[in-house]
Amino acid sequence: MQDEGILTEVITAYSRTQEKKVYVQHRLAERKQDITEWANNRGYFFMCGSTSMGNDCLKVLGECFDLDKLRKEKRIVEEMYG
Repeated sequence: MQDEGILTEVITAYSRTQEKKVYVQHRLAERKQDITEWANNRGYFFMCGSTSMGNDCLKVLGECFDLDKLRKEKRIVEEMYG
């Protein structure tokens, strides 16, 4: 779904509250088709969390679109720590 300037999707994973651990990168891998479509339709991507999680997510996102292109266009924001 695309609405100009409106947050339309948030992908989360609560690994600590589940018996079988599911992490953000797993949720992203499940949604590769959607992510590719969002990138192709001028979507923006925001990531916040540990560096380890962020790097794993970037691997998945890199399979969906050109990370460098989105970084140059300032359509991917990465806040990673630790």
